[in-house]
Amino acid sequence: MTEGLIPEDFGKNMQPEYVTPAVIYLSSDQAPNGAIMSAGAGVFSRIFIHETMGVSLGTGEDMTPENIAANWDNISDI
Repeated sequence: MTEGLIPEDFGKNMQPEYVTPAVIYLSSDQAPNGAIMSAGAGVFSRIFIHETMGVSLGTGEDMTPENIAANWDNISDI
């Protein structure tokens, strides 16, 4: 099904040892917490997912879809 999509000789670059440095780094004491890294064929890049500060509605009666809608601007503020 994937024949012709990836050049035959490219597979030689898709080996576990070509991502191992990323695994070792991310498990080291020097690595940042929560970092996500893409690795393959000797190419390394950092992936960013941004999380806002958010709004605490608690776990009681204030935790409603209506309060999420009312606080959407603050929930989304980057």
